[in-house]
Amino acid sequence: MTRRSSTGAPCWILLLTVSCATNDAATGPVDVTPTDDLASSDTVVADVPEDTWGGDDAPPIAPEDADAPTDVSVEEDGEGITPTDDTATPAPDLAGPCAPDRRIGGFTVEAQDEYSLVDGKVLAGVVPVSIPEPVLLDLGPSCALTKRRILYCDPGCGPSETCGLDETCIAYPSSQDVGTVTITGLAGGTVTLTPKKPGNNYFDTDVPHPVFAAGSTITMSAAGGAAAFELHAIGVRDLPIAPIQWNLAAGEPLSVTWEAPPTEAVVPGAVIEVRMSVDQHGSSPATLTCVLDDTGSAEIPAVAVDALLAAGISGFPNGRLRRMTADHTDAVGGCVELVVTSTREALVRVEGVTPCKSKADCPSGQTCDTVIELCK
Repeated sequence: MTRRSSTGAPCWILLLTVSCATNDAATGPVDVTPTDDLASSDTVVADVPEDTWGGDDAPPIAPEDADAPTDVSVEEDGEGITPTDDTATPAPDLAGPCAPDRRIGGFTVEAQDEYSLVDGKVLAGVVPVSIPEPVLLDLGPSCALTKRRILYCDPGCGPSETCGLDETCIAYPSSQDVGTVTITGLAGGTVTLTPKKPGNNYFDTDVPHPVFAAGSTITMSAAGGAAAFELHAIGVRDLPIAPIQWNLAAGEPLSVTWEAPPTEAVVPGAVIEVRMSVDQHGSSPATLTCVLDDTGSAEIPAVAVDALLAAGISGFPNGRLRRMTADHTDAVGGCVELVVTSTREALVRVEGVTPCKSKADCPSGQTCDTVIELCK
């Protein structure tokens, strides 16, 4: 497993997530186009300070909820939660997420506003269209602008193929059975997952909420099949449930704030990810992603805001704030990752722009262009 310490080469930081295809080769799409869903997980990476993902010098912390429930039943099919009695262990050294051109899938342990879930999928190779295309990477110390990749093959690809980066058809990566997946260190005990057919999807939504405690060591083990691997992460402090709104204006920086953890509860390797998109109907929508230290506030530079707005505006903007830790390792066909995250959606407004579904949404004297969902 790849590991990064707090000295030596810079760590890799997660900067963008796009949807990972779920089609198996048996169903074979002609082509794959990522959705605009902000909850997906392919990555763009950039150099950041060496200790961002934690390491040998990371401060020890204590779990936030020592009284997490353990009396949880197991489902009849053998999946679900098994009570455990985890003891305190040193925080693992995390490698961060996969590079986008190597990522074949992974697992997410996520606490949202009202519920938690565990989800995962591993493909036999990288889906080319899932690799975001860089637009501008030098937008401050931790921000990057990327756009959805468009690939065109002529002649068109067959039902078990997809378009490659060189715009020639390649075999569509099939979904892999990586055996029984066990995740330990969660609030309710151990979660055991088996692949759901067809598609070899792994998921469990019947888990306690929040599904992890801050500072807990979380270990994911895949028993094998196509591949066997083990990954680690650390439970993060849950973000408060409160309205989040970001107002974008050309030529102006964006101030972002959140509730920082107390000094004694800082989680080694935890970072804050800010992600937003203001172009929902463009041919190749752009996304701005910034990865920040978990200090409670940051300023997104005006150059980054301007780059996002210049890439195109259409439809209803959206955004996401995540506190997260991540780990990755090489497996057959590429790289797999484990991401543990507390996620909150954000309302994004662009100065001088009114999104709409109908004329009733628009100011007096304007009408709604329903194709791009903007008042004009």
